Amino acid sequence: MRVPRAYIGKIVSLKWVDPIGGDRYAIEKAPKGLKALATWVEFGRIDNIEEEVVRLRHSEGYDPGEEKPGEGMYGYVHEALITEITVLEPEKQKEME
Repeated sequence: MRVPRAYIGKIVSLKWVDPIGGDRYAIEKAPKGLKALATWVEFGRIDNIEEEVVRLRHSEGYDPGEEKPGEGMYGYVHEALITEITVLEPEKQKEME
């Protein structure tokens, strides 16, 4: 799936398929097509798309006394493996009475 650049900065749920090598099956029961691939769902902010690879920022961390993130946790998925993207929006807070 081609990921539009407009998704950069959005918090998303990203569903992708993983070409997981092989496994042993009886010949008549060996899976075919997309059923043969593992499916993953990841959540995070898309912060880069380069060379058809989407970088998904999961979290970031601050060292004590620091004001800027020192490091982050990232996931990387090639666009060709992505089957679905859902943009997540913050829930609106209800005012307390």
